[in-house]
Amino acid sequence: MRAKKAALNSASMLIYVLVFIVSGLIIPRLILTRFGSDYNGVIASINQFIGYIALLAAGAAGATRAALYRPLADNDKLKVSSIMWATESFFRKVALIFVSVLAVVAALYPFLVSDTFDWFFVFSLTIILGGSMFCLYFFGITYQTLLVADQRAYMNTLIHICVVILNIAVASFMIMRGFDIRIVMFATAVVLSLHPLFLYFYVRKRYKLDSSAKPDNSAIKQRWDAFAHQLADFVQLNAGIIIVTVFLGIREASVFTVYIFIIRTVRIAIISVTGYGVEASFGDMIAKNEQKALQGGVRINEFLVNGASAFLLSCTALLIVPFVIVYTTGVYDVNYYEPLFALIACAAEFAFVARIPAQSVIYAAGHFRQTRDGAIAEMVINITLSIILVQFMGLAGVAMGSLFAVIFRTVQMSLYASNHIIKRSFSVFLKKMVLSFATVCIIIAVSSLLPQMTYGSLFTWVLYALPVAGIAFVVVIVISLLFYRQDLTMLLHLVRKVVRPS
Repeated sequence: MRAKKAALNSASMLIYVLVFIVSGLIIPRLILTRFGSDYNGVIASINQFIGYIALLAAGAAGATRAALYRPLADNDKLKVSSIMWATESFFRKVALIFVSVLAVVAALYPFLVSDTFDWFFVFSLTIILGGSMFCLYFFGITYQTLLVADQRAYMNTLIHICVVILNIAVASFMIMRGFDIRIVMFATAVVLSLHPLFLYFYVRKRYKLDSSAKPDNSAIKQRWDAFAHQLADFVQLNAGIIIVTVFLGIREASVFTVYIFIIRTVRIAIISVTGYGVEASFGDMIAKNEQKALQGGVRINEFLVNGASAFLLSCTALLIVPFVIVYTTGVYDVNYYEPLFALIACAAEFAFVARIPAQSVIYAAGHFRQTRDGAIAEMVINITLSIILVQFMGLAGVAMGSLFAVIFRTVQMSLYASNHIIKRSFSVFLKKMVLSFATVCIIIAVSSLLPQMTYGSLFTWVLYALPVAGIAFVVVIVISLLFYRQDLTMLLHLVRKVVRPS
C-alpha cells in the first residue's frame, strides 16, 4: 500500500512539474516582453520577501507531520483530531501576524526600488501578492499537512494542478489584453486562493475530524526546532534573490530569477520521479519499527535520487545558458548570458538534492532538535559568503555562497541519519556521492565532443538537447548496471508490486 501511494504521489507530482514549467515559462515571458525586466525582477523580489514572512508557519508544518505518523499508523482518529486542532489554532494566529508583518514590508520595501518605481505602486503590489499567501495559511496549510502525512499528497497536488492551469489562462489573457500589472496579480491571487479553500472542504469531508477533541499543543512542541530547518531550506532557496536585489539591482534579479526558476524546476522534477511524499512512507516505517524496510526504502530512494540528479542536472548545466538566450530573445534591457553563475548554481542544486533521502528520514523520525544546529550553520554560511562574494563575482558569487553552505549541511544531515536512524556506515553515502560526481563528469566530458550549438531558435536548441540527453541517459544506465545492480533489482521488484499487486 505504501508503494502504491508513493507511486500516485510521484505521478501526480510529475504532472504538476509539467504544468509548473508551462506556467513558469509563459507568464514571466509575457511579463518580460510586455512590461520589461524591471517588473519581472520586482515581482520576483516581492514574492521572496513574502515568503520570508510565511516562514512564521513553516516550523509547525514539519512538526505536525512528524507528530501525525504514529496516530495515522494506529488509526487513532481522536489523536489525529487533537493534533489538527492545535495546528490549526497555531496557523490562524500566524495568519494574523502575517497580515501585520506584510503591512510593514509593504511600507518599507518600496524604498529599495525607489529609483525605478513609485512608493504606492510597490506598496499596493506587495499587498496584492500577499493575499493568496494569507489564504493558504488561514485556510489550507493545516489540511495540506495532514494529506502529506497520510501519504495522500497526490490529492493536494491534483487540486494545485487545476488551480495553476486556471491561473495560466487568466493571467495570460489579462497580460495580452493590456491590463495593469496590479490587476493581473490581483486576479492571480484570487485564483490561487481557490487551492486552500478546496483543501479545507475536501479534508473536512474526507477525514471527519472530531470537533470535540481538545487541541494537543504538546504534539507540536518541536515546531521551533522544525522552524530552523525550514528557515535554512528557505534561505537556500530564496536568500540569493534578496541579496542580488540589494547589491546588484532588480534587473540582475530578473536574470537570477530566470536561471533559478529553471534549476529549481529540475529539483521538483527530481523529487517527483524519486518518490514525492517518501517522507511519509519513512514515517510510517519508523512508527511501526520496520528497520529493515526503512533501510531498503532509503537505499532505493538514494538510487533514484542519484540517477535522476546525475541525468537531469548534468543536462541542465550543459543546456541552460543556450535555452535562456533563446527564451529571452527580444529582451535587451539586461544581459542574460551568465555561464559561470549557471554552472555553480547547478552544482549547488546537485549538492542539495543529494541530501533528500537523509533529510526525509530525519524529518520522518522527528529529529528536528538534534539536527537544528546544522541548519543554523548553513544559513550563516550561505548569507555571509553570498554577501561577501557578490561584491567580487556578481551573480556567481551568490551561487558560490550557496554551494559551500549546501555541501556543509548535506554532509551533516547524511552523517546524522546514517549513524542514528538508518544505522549504517557513513562511507556508504560518500561512495555514492563520488560515483554520482564521476557520472556527471563523464556526461559533460562526452557531451563536449558534440558540435557547438549556434544560438538561434527553440528548434535549434531542441536539436542540440536531444543528443546531450541521449548521452546522459546512456551513461547513467551503464553506471547503474555496473555499480547499482542490486539496487536496480530492488527497484524493479517494487515496481512490479505496484503494477501487479497480486
